Amino acid sequence: MKCHSVRGEGGTVGPDLAGAGQGHTTIDFAAAMWNKAPAMARAMEQVGILVPQLKAEEMADLLAYLYSIQYSAESGDPRRGQELLRGKGCLACHAVAGRGGSTAGDLSRAAGLDSQAGVIAALWNHVLIGERPAGRELSWPSLRPAEMADLAAFLQTLGRTR
Repeated sequence: MKCHSVRGEGGTVGPDLAGAGQGHTTIDFAAAMWNKAPAMARAMEQVGILVPQLKAEEMADLLAYLYSIQYSAESGDPRRGQELLRGKGCLACHAVAGRGGSTAGDLSRAAGLDSQAGVIAALWNHVLIGERPAGRELSWPSLRPAEMADLAAFLQTLGRTR
């Protein structure tokens, strides 16, 4: 974090890692690390950071972290995500900033939506503990991966404005 930032927080020597490798694979990441290694080693030396030797498990953790900040994922569009809330019927129960349904929580007050992992955990927990209002038959909306990316992007904007 001394060299790179994530969504504007951290160092400025290297690029912001959130979205930096969008559309790239782990092999693309390996090639980028290989190609940039001499410059990174010089930059680390200048600020007194030793180049770490990483075990396979540590690299797996690093790749998992980069995935969690959407380093290599295609970003969703928050505007389309907000439209999906209406189009998929989510606002029949949920509200956003007081607008929408009242039988489920207001999404703008939900905690932990500031990361993709937090959003996915909230969606998973919704599935497990979500209740349908008495007397209302609601269909469970289906989301394509691109729609889920858009919805997650919108929900993350709510988490970051809290």
